[in-house]
Amino acid sequence: MRRAPESEPGSLNIYIVEDDDALRDDFCRAVQTCPRLRLFGATGSAQEALRVLRQRPAIDVLLVDLGLPDGDGTDVIRVMRTELAQAQALVISVFADDRRVLPAFAAGARGYLHQGCE
Repeated sequence: MRRAPESEPGSLNIYIVEDDDALRDDFCRAVQTCPRLRLFGATGSAQEALRVLRQRPAIDVLLVDLGLPDGDGTDVIRVMRTELAQAQALVISVFADDRRVLPAFAAGARGYLHQGCE
């Protein structure tokens, strides 16, 4: 997991859960370009994300993929809602079918960014 230096008061701490290394790096770079955002960390593992969330860190926004190699991003969102009531989750996924997306919203996701093809 990567961590950024301490940020300015009023900034948002972002935690990214994405198994595609290149895409995760792109999201990390995007967060780091915005002065009001702080990259709290990033992982490609559902299990690592669950471990971090259970420590109740100061995360404001969770960007989470649904299709992770070691678990379901919906489970990560569910734990986030239990452990970090103040945090908000946004799904970042190639999945667009109701069978995958609706459970993520039921678990507490507040938005969805589709990683569609051009």
